[in-house]
Amino acid sequence: MAYIDGDDFIDGAILSFQQANRIKDNFRLATPPANIQPGMLYSDSDDDYLYHEGAAGGNRIYQYEVFHGWDDLRVPIQSLKTGGVSDPDFDQWLDDVGAGVGIYAWWFGDEAVNEEELFFAAQLPHGYQEGEDINLHVHWTPSVNGGAGEFVKWGFEYVWLNVGDTAPANTTIIYSDASDADHATREGDASMVANKHYTTDIGTLAGAGMTISSMLICRLFRNSSAATDDYTGSAILLEADFHFPMDAHGSLTEWAR
Repeated sequence: MAYIDGDDFIDGAILSFQQANRIKDNFRLATPPANIQPGMLYSDSDDDYLYHEGAAGGNRIYQYEVFHGWDDLRVPIQSLKTGGVSDPDFDQWLDDVGAGVGIYAWWFGDEAVNEEELFFAAQLPHGYQEGEDINLHVHWTPSVNGGAGEFVKWGFEYVWLNVGDTAPANTTIIYSDASDADHATREGDASMVANKHYTTDIGTLAGAGMTISSMLICRLFRNSSAATDDYTGSAILLEADFHFPMDAHGSLTEWAR
């Protein structure tokens, strides 16, 4: 534990999540101070809380948790671009069997060569917990029922750049695991069900050294040439998004934490 002298903490002052987090992380010791006095702030490494010592009998009169959580960095499919070579079809998925135009989405076919792909870019928000990994998954649905043990495999190629970085010579490619039902989708179905909303984890992007406003420049594709992608129908993409950890609602300054 550690503390900050209460003389610096005016009664009634508002402490931001960022300030609270810095107190917790930068002023922490393994054992409590021996001279806790009313008005002092101190943190506890065991439960990740920040405390304020009250004046009534030296009791802790309130506590609150420093902000931590997860959110989605969403990539709406209508914003994705084709490269003009190995493009999925943008076709009708559902309609009302009447006068309506219906709902359209990207259809990724079971191609042995020329795997179908889309391109996009995304920026890390100011609430991103800098230096932490993020996780990519896709939301999708099968065009027709699949046979037992027939799954879809997704791939993702990217570079991740901080502001001021120079792009590396090589990109990074990661793949989903389509080896069995437990990994092919989070729902775990042994056979794909037509028009059912599935989610598939593609993988983790290493975030060491990455900061807010960093950019992901990306290619998303169906790895249909892989032996474990043996579903013969189309995989209809609904959305791709990244789960990222947060330790603030935003940044203290416009360009930096």
